Amino acid sequence: NVSQGNAPPPGGIQLPRAAAVVKPTIAVLPFNVLSDDPHINFLADGLAEDVIALLARVPGFLLISRASSFAFRGHDVTVPEVARQLGVRFVVEGSVRLTNETVRISTQLIDAASGHVLWSGRFDRRRDEAVDLQEDIARGIISELEPELTRAEIAHIRRQRPENLNAWAHY
Repeated sequence: NVSQGNAPPPGGIQLPRAAAVVKPTIAVLPFNVLSDDPHINFLADGLAEDVIALLARVPGFLLISRASSFAFRGHDVTVPEVARQLGVRFVVEGSVRLTNETVRISTQLIDAASGHVLWSGRFDRRRDEAVDLQEDIARGIISELEPELTRAEIAHIRRQRPENLNAWAHY
């Protein structure tokens, strides 16, 4: 069909389509704020944005944009539902809460299809240091998440059954 750009190449020979490269995809959801303090809201958004920016630098993974993942803010949806709608394999979610003068950031790496937590971490900072140390907190989260993402992806690859045994033999 020429109007849709599906015309066969000259001579009527069908060329094989290029195989799609499937990279593991990640969505970072907005961090839940468990405080009424507006500064904590600002910190939570900044942390999620910093985690997105740092994860985007990890080779071999595709990251869903902030605009797409933040569309789930305030909606009560399950991680598998987020995975289906965004087409992701992994979800990072977290929370920020204020306890006395300490800001506690909890975060999880989740296998999106099953909802299983692959990794969980907690970071505490004094309230007066939290905004200044936002980048340090985000880097701390990433330093913990990156190896877990890699391990999870290797495990996923090992669970796949080869369709072409010759290809696996050459590998």
